[in-house]
Amino acid sequence: MKFILTILFMTLFVNFSEGQNNVYNFNAADGTAKIRYDTTFAGWNARVLRRADQYYNTDSVEVLIDVCGLGEVGTDTGRLNDNGYGYWISNGRWDGQVTLDGKNYHPVIVVLQPSSAWPSETTTDSRIDAILGRWKIKKRAVHVSGLSMGGWTWTTYVTGDAGSPYTRAFKITSVVESGGVKPDDNSPYPNRFDNFSTYGARGTGGKLLSFEQRLDGRDALTRVNRMNTIESGSHYIQTNFGSEGHSNFNDHYNPSTTNWTTSYAEVTSTTPAGGISYSMAQWQLLQGDTTTNWLPGESVIANAGSDQTYAYNQAGDGVTFSVAAASSNSEGTVTYSWAAISGNPSSTTVTNPTDSATTITGANVSGYYQYELTVTADNGSDKDTVVIWLRDWMQKNVNPCREGTKQKFTITTAISGVDATSIYLPYITRDNKFGVTPLGGDSIVIPRNPNNGGVWEGITIGDFGGSQGCPVVVASDSITTFIDYFRAGTLDSNFVVHTKIDGLANRLTKGVVYGFQYEDQGVNNPDGIAFNANYTHHLEINGMSVINTGVGIFIKKNSDSTKVSTLYDNFRFQNININNIYLHRINGEGTYIGHTDIAGNLQAGNDGPTIAGDTLQMSYIIADSTFWDGLQTSNVAFGVTTMKHIVTNRTGTGDVGAQQFAGFLGGGTSNGSIDSSVFRNGTGPVGMLGKGTSYVRYCIIDSIYTSANNADGIYASMSVGGLPNPLDSAINIIENNIISRPQRYAVNVANNSGANKGDTIRNNQFVHATKTVAQLINDVAAGYDTGNTVVTAMDLDTCSLSTMPAYRVYRELLRVQQSGTKISFFDLEEPEEPAQPPRGFKLRGIRLKLN
Repeated sequence: MKFILTILFMTLFVNFSEGQNNVYNFNAADGTAKIRYDTTFAGWNARVLRRADQYYNTDSVEVLIDVCGLGEVGTDTGRLNDNGYGYWISNGRWDGQVTLDGKNYHPVIVVLQPSSAWPSETTTDSRIDAILGRWKIKKRAVHVSGLSMGGWTWTTYVTGDAGSPYTRAFKITSVVESGGVKPDDNSPYPNRFDNFSTYGARGTGGKLLSFEQRLDGRDALTRVNRMNTIESGSHYIQTNFGSEGHSNFNDHYNPSTTNWTTSYAEVTSTTPAGGISYSMAQWQLLQGDTTTNWLPGESVIANAGSDQTYAYNQAGDGVTFSVAAASSNSEGTVTYSWAAISGNPSSTTVTNPTDSATTITGANVSGYYQYELTVTADNGSDKDTVVIWLRDWMQKNVNPCREGTKQKFTITTAISGVDATSIYLPYITRDNKFGVTPLGGDSIVIPRNPNNGGVWEGITIGDFGGSQGCPVVVASDSITTFIDYFRAGTLDSNFVVHTKIDGLANRLTKGVVYGFQYEDQGVNNPDGIAFNANYTHHLEINGMSVINTGVGIFIKKNSDSTKVSTLYDNFRFQNININNIYLHRINGEGTYIGHTDIAGNLQAGNDGPTIAGDTLQMSYIIADSTFWDGLQTSNVAFGVTTMKHIVTNRTGTGDVGAQQFAGFLGGGTSNGSIDSSVFRNGTGPVGMLGKGTSYVRYCIIDSIYTSANNADGIYASMSVGGLPNPLDSAINIIENNIISRPQRYAVNVANNSGANKGDTIRNNQFVHATKTVAQLINDVAAGYDTGNTVVTAMDLDTCSLSTMPAYRVYRELLRVQQSGTKISFFDLEEPEEPAQPPRGFKLRGIRLKLN
């Protein structure tokens, strides 16, 4: 479509950038969703503020284009904060809303940064065309402004036509120059301003406003007199507004200032009595047309089709676009030509550029791709642009770190969606729940409920995020108790990213270790999930206790082909960090991180391969009495680090074969390590069911048993099937563990799929009253087994791994568990991390101490 983008969004409120930089989502004063971001136009840096739905909204819009001064020229986008509209739209200083006669307008605002000083009219013209080709602009609503050199840029531009037709003057409706340099480059000066006063605004007459302070004469009066001689009221001048001299640009652009006056008697006839009672943006919009839509021409009209959205592949694989041309008003022979517009995020190839419909290959960088269609017929030619958004779903709700003082938002019943029993704020940003958008470094405080006996029945939050190294922190004010669920990012489009849910925020000041506490005082709910997140990445969870529920911590999403963000490999559970968690009496899994149905064809509710994990870290988790798996990680194909846990007391009490692992890397693709943890008194082994290379090391595994008398200490067998990735085999390294009293094997590499390769089982100490090393290892994969020893008895309290933090806390847990007291790894003073035992360590003749 001409000058319009109709990108097919899945959500109304979006977060992205056309240059992937400096993205900021917020709502304007009237609730209109806005987005500010950095991009480029024909090689010039630009900052854009517009409606979030501008690309697919059918309404045409006004545009304000501002060019910076000489001091801001170059490539440093930080200079776009300094002056003019860039100053006011940056960091939330102005939301871009313009109110006239009780009606709100939201023009597209573009702040341009020329790459070099004193751009020519031809250079500026290509930027104008690039901007007008990106949005559907009203017929007479192209308004430009500039300070110092920027003012000169526009006054030379509108007088740059040597003769008729006056195409440059024709495009521009109004010009505001703030201390603009004398534009006498185009001779004869000032005669060429006649053309703008007559032919500007598409032939209805252009308007010019000059800010010329009395100590900074820039010859604006000459232009005033010339233009008003041709068209009365076509040029205004302001002379004593704000501080004097060439320095008060931001006073002129101030969106709150609506009363300007002049002190020069000789120009008062050009200014309304009492001055101009509008802000600069209001004045500009008034000079043009805020009602008439853009209209196409009379000759052949090209139509490159509706703009499109594709999902960026997180592996960086190339994506193929499909485009189709159409034309109207054409006569005779029609030909087509497709070409990529300069500045696309990556190079692409138009397969058949002269076909009306073709494909485009090679797009492997997220962002906006523009392709120009030229249609030529007997009655002329026309061009149209199609824009294709290769959307990186990992950028949804990524917001910059707040500059200056970080803000704290406290959830209270005064906020719509919060009542006496529950918190329901799934769209915090879209619905402007805090008045401003939370940015990186800000905090959201969930207090103790002042009603309902101090507890929240349910907590639902979503649609916010920070940025790399600068998360939004969700904290309790001391102890926040919930008895049904805590959901973060569980609805479509309400992603929670770059966020830290911090129950440890008050540990040092108030001694609170578990600031978020779930406890169902009744019978376990087999379907309940204490903490649930579906759309999340770069999420850290610290300091949470969960007692009596179905699943403790659950991060997973079913695939749905109608929602591309749910499909492999369009989104990843990346950088999930779970620490200092207490899980007790869990009816299902203690943790369920990642999808076990990797291919998406085994479990109901899936439609294609499911979301993969990418970098999961879990540490200092106490899982005491879970009915199914203690700690489960699935489909984390790009690395798990799980360490310093206690998994104890009949973990897997359901005694259901496939659901009773104490801790495992699985789901067909997980790989990583299980380190320095204690697994004791359970019905299932430590499992290694993934692909790639995985480790179990420096762990104490004791008293694992089942009713069938076939429990292993460690079980390894790569799952069949999985993601379409190169991890097609498994290598397990099992070393430096103490494995005591297994019913069947201490280590069982079952290798049922035949894909385990190169396993290493070494330097482990086995404890068994009767069996030999050979009887305690079953290695079907025929790996490398060495340095393993067996003793008939061992006192675990005095073994070489007894100084592990996990084991010391486990001993304390045994002491207090009968009283139901929660403990944590902070309950014991932790010494410096002990040196790891040497390879090949041997402990013999130590009695087994039963606990």
